Amino acid sequence: MPDPSGRGSVFDEWQHAAAIVDTTSPAMTDPGGGSDFAGFYNHLGIPIADWGFSGESGMYHSQYDDFAWMSRFGDPSFAYHATAAGIGAAMVLRLANADVVPYDYLEFARTMQRYVPGVDRQIAGRGWTTSTAALRTAITRMEREAANFVAARDSALAHTLSAPRRHAVNAALRQVERALTRPTGLRTRPWYRNLIYVADENNGYANMPFPSVNEAIRDDDEALAERELSELAQRFDAATRALTQARTSLTAP
Repeated sequence: MPDPSGRGSVFDEWQHAAAIVDTTSPAMTDPGGGSDFAGFYNHLGIPIADWGFSGESGMYHSQYDDFAWMSRFGDPSFAYHATAAGIGAAMVLRLANADVVPYDYLEFARTMQRYVPGVDRQIAGRGWTTSTAALRTAITRMEREAANFVAARDSALAHTLSAPRRHAVNAALRQVERALTRPTGLRTRPWYRNLIYVADENNGYANMPFPSVNEAIRDDDEALAERELSELAQRFDAATRALTQARTSLTAP
């Protein structure tokens, strides 16, 4: 997909903005808070994705954020709008035509590991003895299984996958992030059932990772934080079991 700047592809410019010089993709970022995906991801645990272009303007969500401003100053040729639409169309085609839905739970697990030090700092700052070791270990198990799944998937896709196998694999993959939701929801907000991301209750547009744990820490409740860390580790293990089921379904008779 050519970037409207004319300096290469959108992917090239994305890498440049992320200061990445090799062929790898930029790291996964959080989805933010308070947007249209809430009913899907925050409540039901259905994976979501968003993409777009941004820049300095000061117009976002102001009374000047309208067609007149955009057509005169923001994107007069609407090239960035067309490119964003093209990315969306390509993504839909990729998902719709994939024999195995192309979720990247290896990157997902690595991103989850990056959130743990923040929890550690908050715990240490309060002088608590609570440990995140079980959570770290559970995420590591997920990362290991995700790598095993990728290898098995790529090997299986070198040949023709039967329809029953495809259906079984994709059904298992759909359960990975649903395993990271809790039917009773957050203690403070039961509607929000996802234990990975939620809109911060003090700032609807900000995102909070591991909300069940971080809200317990914010409330200075060490016993609750310890219980929430234990349950979150169990949720990651449940997600890992779904990945294992997806991998075994690739070769099931």
